[in-house]
Amino acid sequence: MGGSIVGIYYFTENKISYNFKIFRLPFLLSMILVSYTLLNGFFYSFYKSILLILVLWIIGGLILLYKKNDKMNSLINKLVECCKSW
Repeated sequence: MGGSIVGIYYFTENKISYNFKIFRLPFLLSMILVSYTLLNGFFYSFYKSILLILVLWIIGGLILLYKKNDKMNSLINKLVECCKSW
């Protein structure tokens, strides 16, 4: 299942626009969680995993919304530039 997940991930990564690349990690983690659940059924920390992935999707959505705002876009770009060379 891991090879299929990575193949789907790379396929979709090349097809989506640059703005939606913020969702790469939540998408990959969602696919891993779905495949693991299909293979093993529900597990003890399933709900914690769902909560973590949901939070990542929400954070990505908020960043995408704020990025469309000009003032917030410059702030986010400064934040990314600051932390990029860390």
